[in-house]
Amino acid sequence: QRHVQRANKEFLVLRGTPALIQEDLEENNGPGEESQQTEQALEAAKPRRQLSCVGTSFEAARHIFKVANHYFSKSLAHFLLDGWVTEHVRILQEISQMYRTMQFWERDPKRSAAMLTRRARMLSPLLDVINPKVYVAFWKQMCFEMAEVYQELYELKANGKMPGGPLRSLLEEEDDEALVDTKKAAQCNNLARNSAAFYRKFVDSYHPDGKVPDRIDDDNIRGYLVARLNHARLSTKLQGVS
Repeated sequence: QRHVQRANKEFLVLRGTPALIQEDLEENNGPGEESQQTEQALEAAKPRRQLSCVGTSFEAARHIFKVANHYFSKSLAHFLLDGWVTEHVRILQEISQMYRTMQFWERDPKRSAAMLTRRARMLSPLLDVINPKVYVAFWKQMCFEMAEVYQELYELKANGKMPGGPLRSLLEEEDDEALVDTKKAAQCNNLARNSAAFYRKFVDSYHPDGKVPDRIDDDNIRGYLVARLNHARLSTKLQGVS
């Protein structure tokens, strides 16, 4: 409790005085709506303070994360997976999204990769214990999120944003041949295969009895197509040696 109080105090100091937000007024109104629009304009013209939960810097966002993570961790101790499946899964999804939000502020690729790995370790075990036929929405959401996590890890590793440099180092600028680090290639291939496997699970959840349906409903067609395209794209990124 003292730790949370310190975090709150530090956040309030970092936040400073909340900024006043002035909303723009709409001027495209008809002549018959003058009295109504005047009242609405006066209401909109009132300045309002920025919410305290909005972090405008990395330090402020980090303190919000710490406080939220503290209470989420306490709630997990109560909402156990055995008996509180829906609540337990939702809490872990919220924590995962907090890590995803923190990545926006993170500039260190190694720390960013650690956040992605943390998310994978939180969500991956759930797919082994929940029933995909009972918790259909949760199953699809977590499969897609896990696929994105491994895809982002692949990009960090393959593009040299992790310690150790890029996967391929050109021998000469004019030479088309590239020297491939076999160890890194194996690591990248493993990440790509994991991502593709989760995309495949997501896609297969739309295939009853293993058959591709004639049509996917409009609400799910975008996610379905993105998953299939990313699955194909990852297949072309598997690394080999010359």
